[in-house]
Amino acid sequence: MALRRFANAKMGTLRRAGRKARIACRDTVDIEMACAGRSRDESPSKQRFEFSDLLCPQNRESRPWHALWKAQSCPPLTCHALPDGRFCESRGLCLRKIQSVRKIKTMSKYGIDVSQEDFQTEVLEASHKVPVVVDFWAPWCGPCKALGPILEKLAAAYRGRFRLAKINTDENQELAMTYGIRGIPNVKAFMGGNVVDEFTGAQPESAVHRFLEGLMPSPAEPLRIEARVARQGGRLAQARTLLMRAMEIDPSNAEVRLDLADLEINSGGSEQARNLLAALEAKDAGQKERLDALWAKLELADAVRGADPGALAARVAAEPSDLDARLALAQVMALREDYRAAFDQLLEIVQRDRNFRDDIGRKTMLAFFQMLGAHPEAQELVREYRRALARTLH
Repeated sequence: MALRRFANAKMGTLRRAGRKARIACRDTVDIEMACAGRSRDESPSKQRFEFSDLLCPQNRESRPWHALWKAQSCPPLTCHALPDGRFCESRGLCLRKIQSVRKIKTMSKYGIDVSQEDFQTEVLEASHKVPVVVDFWAPWCGPCKALGPILEKLAAAYRGRFRLAKINTDENQELAMTYGIRGIPNVKAFMGGNVVDEFTGAQPESAVHRFLEGLMPSPAEPLRIEARVARQGGRLAQARTLLMRAMEIDPSNAEVRLDLADLEINSGGSEQARNLLAALEAKDAGQKERLDALWAKLELADAVRGADPGALAARVAAEPSDLDARLALAQVMALREDYRAAFDQLLEIVQRDRNFRDDIGRKTMLAFFQMLGAHPEAQELVREYRRALARTLH
């Protein structure tokens, strides 16, 4: 005897014997159901309704479905508990609660429900590949119910350009405390394992869209990366051309303008660099740090304009106590981004005469440390010479 169909499945409600068990899953899948006493091979009826995949991939050979679902050997990964802790039960299909059952994540392929156990993998590690937007919510929160569908709609519309992770704060209070959740809904954007932006409270779709756009990589980013490679290979003219094209594609991209200003400073185009920097307004702490460093580098370029590094090196070799020549040589080397050579000259000045030009050797080293603050790849060098300076001073 075939199983009766689940009623009103599209509304997410299963009715049996006057009772209701609410199904809160979003995906619609095909479920194969067999009558009690039949094996799976005996022409099961097919039913489509809103629920997660109830199929058990093991032990299907000869057991009827009601016995199969009661079996402890049924893999917990494929069983699904209803949100209220009950299981569906209908003639021949008997889903009994098993202690080891784990809820299946039921969001779309662009989003996922996350807990304390998988937060490291699904949010922090994943954010190194694509922005992860975390929605901290709770079932009783009215504004959460308004914001949630907007986030899910936009996650589908962006088609993987960001990932949506939803965290129930009632079930994950430790995470909520770790990230200082004082009100919900709270939405935090993670990139590179860190929170880069956030907002609290329900927002209209237009505001959420603007928030997401601020996280998306610029269309000019591939050209910017190509320009960086060209510059590292000494092809400065090609790098400049690529950055100019990137600026045409995305005129508001501050990182492209900072890269171009840096290139102009190194190429002797101080006036062009000054115009680029003057038109910029930093959007975050990282951009402000880099903007300040480039202003300092521009001042350095003005100070050593016309200096001949070969002649300065010859002066130092002929007269090691010529601290003016050492200082000028250090500045030229820093402008050429040979910071190790620059630090060696400045450290020698500190060792020879702390009073030279009001401790200029130490002060210039500190200024160069600050200039390098916006360059993560140079931090090991900075730590090395900070330690060397500390040993020299003490």
